[in-house]
Amino acid sequence: MFSFRFKTIIRKYFAMSLLLVGILFSCTPDEYTYDDMYGAKPTNLSYVAIPDFPEGDAFVSSKAFVSLPSNVLPEFFIDGWIKDGVDMGELTHLKIDTLDGEITLSDKNNLKPGNYSVAVKVRTYDNIAIKAENGSYGLEKQLVDSIVFQDGLSFVVLPKLIESLTYSPNLVGAKPGKVFNSPTPVVVGTAPATFELYGEHASDFFIDVNTGVLSLADGHTLAEADYKLSVKVTNDAGSVEFPEVITVKVAPATEMVVRELMIPKYSSKNYAVDEFNLPNMTSISVDATAPSQESNKRWKSAWCLWNQKDSAGKSFHFAEFRPFKSLQEDYMLFTEKISFVDAVKAKAILEIGHKYGILDGFTFDVVISTDFAGDATAATWTSVNVPLVDPQSTYAEYNVDLSAFDGYEVTVGVKVKYILPPGKSLIDLTKNVWIKSFVVKATM
Repeated sequence: MFSFRFKTIIRKYFAMSLLLVGILFSCTPDEYTYDDMYGAKPTNLSYVAIPDFPEGDAFVSSKAFVSLPSNVLPEFFIDGWIKDGVDMGELTHLKIDTLDGEITLSDKNNLKPGNYSVAVKVRTYDNIAIKAENGSYGLEKQLVDSIVFQDGLSFVVLPKLIESLTYSPNLVGAKPGKVFNSPTPVVVGTAPATFELYGEHASDFFIDVNTGVLSLADGHTLAEADYKLSVKVTNDAGSVEFPEVITVKVAPATEMVVRELMIPKYSSKNYAVDEFNLPNMTSISVDATAPSQESNKRWKSAWCLWNQKDSAGKSFHFAEFRPFKSLQEDYMLFTEKISFVDAVKAKAILEIGHKYGILDGFTFDVVISTDFAGDATAATWTSVNVPLVDPQSTYAEYNVDLSAFDGYEVTVGVKVKYILPPGKSLIDLTKNVWIKSFVVKATM
């Protein structure tokens, strides 16, 4: 197959050759028409209309239709785009074929619902007849002023129905007569959305209409039992019901999962957006190393989502970290604080694996803070070192005692730190650290 660049060169060479032959054999310099001498400016531009599509979808447009003589070759460029009349700035999701004007919206886009318009610049060339010393005439290619069609291509992105609603964990504990608040659910679908309880026990709990957080007031009189709660979520696209999406166990003292790493159940390897695809975690780099994403959508210098196959050949996802600099310190923290105020025997259980490289200059810690407020360098951290086995290509379970923080509200997470040892290069470091599960438990 010819390359795109090679085909472009051939097409333009062939067109210029036809123009040159036509002019040399059909007319003298005095007989050149305006179009012969100066090319032709397009008077209109159009595309086949793109049907309205839901948020998250992609498209490839038709080729551009532009009125030009057959001997004139245009080139197409995107000259900006607007949403609901507002300039969208840098083009990150759209590209155009300069030869035929075909426009592609990437399937990794995060466009929000609204009316979009893409400005398309079309330019043609002057074909100036130049007389050579031997008396023959040739053509010299010179640009004509470009013409911009502000509404070159328009399309509408529609709101998308809520796809999923997830509480993590989906089994939570509440004490008789004590204040209770559930984790904030993660919603996949067009925001904003509103929440309401329906079905059995809908009147027993309060739900925040804007966040989906479930709660019980101090002094509530619910009997000790398991309460399976159903939630309806509504956005501009409509309403979706999620039956028995969370269970609240009202009991005096039960060991419960109070927070866990949420691994999205992707059907494909969609790793482009949304905070590196770890919805209930915050990734922080102390030295502000900018995360970078490779062509296969794998991230460097950020805690992120990745996948591999198990022994049966089935793909599964996990959190991964890969170093990018010789000195860096990076955190992956649960975004919401964890309350151990009415808890005892708090602990963290992690399944960790790693592969490739060495562990020299590398430390892995579970970290806890009572005063973290967004700045990792300003917080007071208690670090519990996790001595990873080297080498290791499978997962091992590690238990970390957090009971020293019983009675406190805390931020919990992990920290990796790399210091390149003398005589080593980045290629020698442990490139992959994987967390298959990260669960915080307590008796509540």
